[in-house]
Amino acid sequence: MPPKLLRELSIYGGAQGIWVEKTLTRSLTPGGTGITVGILHTGSSYADDLSADGVLYHYPQTGRGDARDLAEIDATKEAKRQQLPIFVITYPNPHAAVRDVRLGWVEDWDDVARIFLISFGDQPPSQQPELGESSAFQLVTGRRTRRREIEAREGQPRFKFRVLARYGPRCAVCDFDITTVLDAAHLCPDSEGLRTQRGFRALEGVTQASSRQVF
Repeated sequence: MPPKLLRELSIYGGAQGIWVEKTLTRSLTPGGTGITVGILHTGSSYADDLSADGVLYHYPQTGRGDARDLAEIDATKEAKRQQLPIFVITYPNPHAAVRDVRLGWVEDWDDVARIFLISFGDQPPSQQPELGESSAFQLVTGRRTRRREIEAREGQPRFKFRVLARYGPRCAVCDFDITTVLDAAHLCPDSEGLRTQRGFRALEGVTQASSRQVF
């Protein structure tokens, strides 16, 4: 869709990352915070946090003042509380004149890592089980990818969110704690695929968060 049409439909309001349509939504929230209607992911930052089935969306840090950023964060959480979808707007390529628009659902958030987990789909995602130390991660998955600026494995945003939520937003090797450059990886390399599934079966569920400098 062209950006002009997105603005006319009140799906998006400009260049900011989070669009809260207060005129239409402030009456639905306590204190008039409003509800997020759309978010923009340009792909210029955090490109690998976007896949075909969802996105990890980082909390805004815009320099416009903490109060405004906090209001946008709360408005995005309100979409989850009221079980309302939001529009996720992305660029087909860095110089595109049009925008891709997906229907997204705020599935969860992590105030420590400062990220939202947003899933794509026409219907709300099924409820995910609560994570405990004994709950296992899947060691090997099918490698379906979609070409963007990088290859992003489907399910990677949810996997990374779960790793950061369980172990914290820091590298498991060196305690590096800048979330924007952290990645989540299996101890069994994905490139090994099914060849190592049997040999590493005993390690199922053992994961770690690591920075790209390490892996």
